[in-house]
Amino acid sequence: MNRVISWIESMRLCQIIAVLLVTIAFLFSTAFGNSYQQSAQAKALTPEAQQYHSEGGKEFQKAVKDTQESGKNILESAKDNIVEKLNLNEPIPPATKEFFQDVKENTQQAVKNPQVVIQDSQNQK
Repeated sequence: MNRVISWIESMRLCQIIAVLLVTIAFLFSTAFGNSYQQSAQAKALTPEAQQYHSEGGKEFQKAVKDTQESGKNILESAKDNIVEKLNLNEPIPPATKEFFQDVKENTQQAVKNPQVVIQDSQNQK
């Protein structure tokens, strides 16, 4: 214990604060992402440079858009498939509605009078 206390006393407050600030900065930079890492784009100034200039950005944007559209189509077909398999478009049967109503009433009764419900269940055994 004396070693710990002497070590804490020997540490400088500035070192502790510096380590704390670096740790907080690291956590915030990873948590919020690095939005400053965008690529630089410039027009070619000379004819030779224009010869090698590519419109990769536009092609990439088109590819991303196509991928997003195909992803939307896949999700839409999956949603339709699930709705069809689970019969979610059909109305709820009356027996199911009655069951939900019974559960709701029994739950309300159990919440209002727990002692009565416990005694009733013990008397039924």
